[in-house]
Amino acid sequence: MWCFLPLFFWYKEVHVDVLQDSLYSVDALLKNHERFEKLMEQQVEHIEDVKQFTAKLEPQHHYAWDEIKERCQAVEDRHARLQSSCKARRTKLGDSHNYQIFLRNLYEVSNTLDYTYKLVVFKSLSSFKRHGTTLAITNKSEE
Repeated sequence: MWCFLPLFFWYKEVHVDVLQDSLYSVDALLKNHERFEKLMEQQVEHIEDVKQFTAKLEPQHHYAWDEIKERCQAVEDRHARLQSSCKARRTKLGDSHNYQIFLRNLYEVSNTLDYTYKLVVFKSLSSFKRHGTTLAITNKSEE
């Protein structure tokens, strides 16, 4: 149980609900989250040990049975809350990752379209010059 509590508080302090603004930083957060999930998997054994030990003490009518049962239930509840917040965080990070990929693709398409537009305008102007066609731009103040 002593191993589980610092992990819970570390997760609560470090993982605030601020998602990053670049694909690189979201990927870094995803890697950190994966490491955290691996740590959580290691803690499951400790939680199961606590449950088993609690189950062994029940038939012995231990003098502090109520407190033991209460603490075991508190650990199980914290673990369940941590798992649900971990899943929610994974979902948010996945959504943020997909959004950053969308933005990257959008910027690429936008830049390609801008370049294509400029190229078309340049080619059309150069074709006017090649064929001897001039564009007359009149100023209304001259008329």
